[in-house]
Amino acid sequence: MPLSRLLVLAAKFCEAITDRDMVMTDRIERLEAQVNALAQGWLRLAAALETQGLIDPDCIDQSLRSIRWPGQAIECEATKTLAWLCDQMNEARNNRQSEQP
Repeated sequence: MPLSRLLVLAAKFCEAITDRDMVMTDRIERLEAQVNALAQGWLRLAAALETQGLIDPDCIDQSLRSIRWPGQAIECEATKTLAWLCDQMNEARNNRQSEQP
């Protein structure tokens, strides 16, 4: 096979890989946006329920922090994410309390 043909095939291969990577990057960015939207929605819902006295903040915190996914590859990241969500709820609660007269 001539060198020029090999170079053309290599270029097409690299182009295909780049296109695949761009599609994957787009999918990851969409997923990140969806997860962030869900987290914001959750935080706002929790704040509304807390301020109306419909849920106990300590109960929801304990419930979320105790969730586990035994043997699942996602467990480490998922538990860190729930801890982050609880920390965000606590921070929002502290800010609301400091703003009260």
